[in-house]
Amino acid sequence: MDLDDLTFLLGPNGAGKTAVLHALARMFGLDPAQRKVKKSDFHVHHDENPEQAPAERKLWIEADFEFPELLGKGGDKTAPAVPGNFAHMQLTGAEGPAQVRFRLHAKLYQDDDIEENFTFVMKVDEDGNPLEEGRVAKH
Repeated sequence: MDLDDLTFLLGPNGAGKTAVLHALARMFGLDPAQRKVKKSDFHVHHDENPEQAPAERKLWIEADFEFPELLGKGGDKTAPAVPGNFAHMQLTGAEGPAQVRFRLHAKLYQDDDIEENFTFVMKVDEDGNPLEEGRVAKH
């Protein structure tokens, strides 16, 4: 059995394996209810005084995908095809395989209203922080 194309999440209890799967479900879950950011997704310290709560809380999740199969045979950078669902995005790969970075960012306000945006990163600064993003439809 060839295990090269599989990804494994290994670690002790409490290491965050389930948190990783929940984060991916917020971005890519089949059920629309799974793709909704919830109040419980935001970190609140266990002894936080409600009267001293911030006006807003922020979270972000990023997922990077690489497409080494687009390099062609022998590292040739001619891409044989781009999957249709990525045709409207910018795939970069100046020094390696084509890549796309998805980013989900959300804000929780004191009135429990949640604002969320799902984007793909088109341009980053020298530290890898997004400079330019494009919206991704949640479907």
